[in-house]
Amino acid sequence: MSAFFEILQNLRNLDLIIRINQDFNKIDMRSVVVYSASEEDNEIIVSQTKPPINKDIIGHEIEASFVVDLKNNKEPERFFFPAIIKSIGLFTLTRSRFVEAIFLRPVHKKIYRRSLRLHPRIECKKDYPIYVEIIPGNDRFSVIDISEGGLCFSCYKDMLNSIRFSPHKDINMIVHSPDDYILVAGEVVRRFEKEDMPNMYFVGVKFNHFMDENHHNMLNKLVKKLREDNS
Repeated sequence: MSAFFEILQNLRNLDLIIRINQDFNKIDMRSVVVYSASEEDNEIIVSQTKPPINKDIIGHEIEASFVVDLKNNKEPERFFFPAIIKSIGLFTLTRSRFVEAIFLRPVHKKIYRRSLRLHPRIECKKDYPIYVEIIPGNDRFSVIDISEGGLCFSCYKDMLNSIRFSPHKDINMIVHSPDDYILVAGEVVRRFEKEDMPNMYFVGVKFNHFMDENHHNMLNKLVKKLREDNS
């Protein structure tokens, strides 16, 4: 068996990266469960997305992505491979259960690594602290880095944080800076740990929705300030 399919057979989840209007700056990322990966059929079968993608995307090339924790005291690494959507139809999950599935054909059996971020993160400095307040509630956590598209914060490693900050969880928060605050809704993209800080979680969040355009502009202004201060 090729290394490519051996890796895929050990994966439980993938993220499908779909370009919108073929503009790479506009993407839609949807998580799926891997049902099957067959080298003989040169096919990968995954669950239908939520919300479901429709059949007009059949024949289009997308990127499939997965995250690997390399356990080297760094953030998990994200890997990619291109695939064609062959079809969307029913898949026999068990003898008595049929589910809608997406059938993928890999373009080639090569996996590559790159950053998914459209906006580079800016490291937050101690002399200009930024933190997030999770709502409802009043828990506040220090922000490690931030961009126009998301942020990463640290929190204690406990059962509550393990549940509410698990991947794909939606969270509402207030981003506080010394000058302002910004209301934003986001989604947990990943949660990871560092060997030198075993009692902490690090939570990566992507922004999904701002309270209004003013709050969006305030975030852009904040990131611009941080970028200029770090340059």
